[in-house]
Amino acid sequence: MFVFIIVRMRILLVNPPCENITIGLRHIVKMEPLGLELIGASVKGLHEVRLVDLEVAPDDLEKVITEFQPDILGVTSEIVHRNSALVVVKKIKEKFPKCLTVVGGHHPTMCPEDFSFPFVDLICIGEGVETFREICSLVEVKNYNFSNIRGLAIPSGPNSVTFTPKRPQPLDMNSYPYPNRELTKKYRNKYFYLFEKSVAAIRTSFGCTHHCTFCSVRVYSNGKFIPRSAELVFDEIKSIKEDFIMFCDDHSFIDPERMRTLAELLLKNNIKKRYFAYARTDSIVKHKDVYALWAKAGLSLVMSGLEAIDETALKRAGKQTSADINEKAVQIAAELGFHISAGFLVEPDFTREDFEKIDKYVSTRPSILLTEYTPLTPFPGTPLHRQIKEKLLTENPALFDLQHLVLPTKLKPKELYSLQFEYYGRSVKRVIKYLFWNNTRVLFSSHTLKLLLGIFQNSLIYKRAHTHIEPLKESCNENHNSSNTPYFQNLELNNANPINIKLNYMGWSGFSLKSKSSSILPTILIDPPSDIRLEDQPYLFLITHGHPEHLIGACAYLKKLRKNPVTVIASKKVCGYLRRKTANALDEFIESGDKLELNIGGWNINVFKWTHMSLLPEGIGNKAWYLYKLLSHPVGVLKILINSFGVPIYDNMFGYRISENTSQQIIYYGEGLHRKTESKEISASIGKGKSNVLITAIEPEDLDSILASVTKANIDTIIAFEAHKNWRTDFSLPQLDHELLRSAFSGSGVSLCLAKPGAVLEL
Repeated sequence: MFVFIIVRMRILLVNPPCENITIGLRHIVKMEPLGLELIGASVKGLHEVRLVDLEVAPDDLEKVITEFQPDILGVTSEIVHRNSALVVVKKIKEKFPKCLTVVGGHHPTMCPEDFSFPFVDLICIGEGVETFREICSLVEVKNYNFSNIRGLAIPSGPNSVTFTPKRPQPLDMNSYPYPNRELTKKYRNKYFYLFEKSVAAIRTSFGCTHHCTFCSVRVYSNGKFIPRSAELVFDEIKSIKEDFIMFCDDHSFIDPERMRTLAELLLKNNIKKRYFAYARTDSIVKHKDVYALWAKAGLSLVMSGLEAIDETALKRAGKQTSADINEKAVQIAAELGFHISAGFLVEPDFTREDFEKIDKYVSTRPSILLTEYTPLTPFPGTPLHRQIKEKLLTENPALFDLQHLVLPTKLKPKELYSLQFEYYGRSVKRVIKYLFWNNTRVLFSSHTLKLLLGIFQNSLIYKRAHTHIEPLKESCNENHNSSNTPYFQNLELNNANPINIKLNYMGWSGFSLKSKSSSILPTILIDPPSDIRLEDQPYLFLITHGHPEHLIGACAYLKKLRKNPVTVIASKKVCGYLRRKTANALDEFIESGDKLELNIGGWNINVFKWTHMSLLPEGIGNKAWYLYKLLSHPVGVLKILINSFGVPIYDNMFGYRISENTSQQIIYYGEGLHRKTESKEISASIGKGKSNVLITAIEPEDLDSILASVTKANIDTIIAFEAHKNWRTDFSLPQLDHELLRSAFSGSGVSLCLAKPGAVLEL
């Protein structure tokens, strides 16, 4: 007798969070992850499936993976989730190496090469319901040859994928399962849409046949409209408990007869709910009778991209409508009794006058309840992106949120963000006024407090939004034999052996390092200054010594950061000090000791001890003069003593060798290659291979010995900063002679860059 045992696989589906710098609607709208509910439904009953929504429950992942231990991971991603999606995949792959990792969604379809990393196994292209089901079927029988599954991209190297045969677009969605909303049961009370405290999402179609140049929908669906029958949509609506339903279609009304049938079914069966839908203004004008039926059935809000109020701007957008059609649609909405959420493009040359024209237009049309100001955003994969990608100010996907300015603008970004926020404020006031006179139940509900908090959170991000995008970089083709010393401010340095690291000087000997080749490596902070303003993401803190400036900065940020872990590498005393001050269980403290080698998150880090810089200059006379200058400024001395109170002071000085591999490295000396540093000490810190870049402070007294030490150690490039420049100014102490520094390196073969606060260097 044979007994067959069917082993059910454990499938984990994850909705990743937006990053903290993303604006969008994330603080005022929380929607169920409908795509993952559909994916979960495709394997319902066959395997054990769990869904984690990190957008509304950021702490749930750790709890689930500890007990669940998934065999297959599925992660969805829009463009703004790309980085956080990769962080999730990498984390689970490291913990469960045998887990098959699959990413899918809109952005992986448009740009699959963005997900080509060793920890990503498969990338779903397009609709993933059938594809994911077939993947699970193969894994179930231990077959990992996915080359015959249509609609996949398989990572084959950095920014490179291999495609399997294309999966044809379905003719309709009638074979799709209903979303498995049981997967989000624990989260459903956290989903809301603006002033609607409870919301459900439904997908009745996907795709669009129109040709707007800035829109990625047509590219995703290959210009097709793929609907679900009215009868099947009606059955799903009946099963939904929430009173407010959002149609998550690209354009529900492309097939007006289908929508007519659906409205008639809802009215005939007395289904009383309220609905949100996306629709074009020409559809409203052409099919007024269909919208009249829907107004009776409960259609309350239609999102429509008016885009502009003049013909010229509409033509630029390729919208294929007119100002006259837009006006007629707005009037029809007023006549039938539903509201418009009007979207307007914020073009790069916008000024206050342009915002004022839009505001006057919407304020005199009561049917426009909401106004959205959407900066022109060339999404990767769209015709617009191909045309103007060279002009983009950033490639950070978290900023392609339809609220950040990713193109150069006529006004300064800070001024334009301020205008955008000001006119959003006017729109909010009109909504509050409307609710006060028409729906006080909503206005004075507990949910309104949540919405106001969300608006406040968005306002805080808006106030910092101009700092999120770096200025355009000015390239500098400086070679190693140049006699000039570049004082770099957003400089691109072309090394013979590029390190693929972006370096930012924050002042007070503080540097941040980011990888250009991998956006998911933690950012490294070395000696963070007290006034750092950073994103909420994983960091490595490397602290060379107990300077108050750096410890204040580290403490401030560690106290702020609670959702993402930080690893601190410092001396035993500094680690103890920071533990006492921050007490965050997420943080990891590694005591550096005199010599340490480790790999954290893909960074290779070597810590070495070196000779500490003497406080006073050489010579009795110089020492006496130096002490006199210090003591003649009692206020400055008192400030130093106060800042230093309780700070651990110790003699050891730690340097760092940092790399993504062993052959190309950055060497960091916190207090500089001063007169007591020997060339052999520098050479010893380099380790295996040849160092490309050395970061060091320079004191006025160091010029006589620094060049000899560096050239003997075979250094390519020096990034130098002025040690204690601010204190030297306060105490009238000698300053670094830039011309002397320039001449010292002239013709040396060593490329020298002098850092200024805020400088960005591509290595």
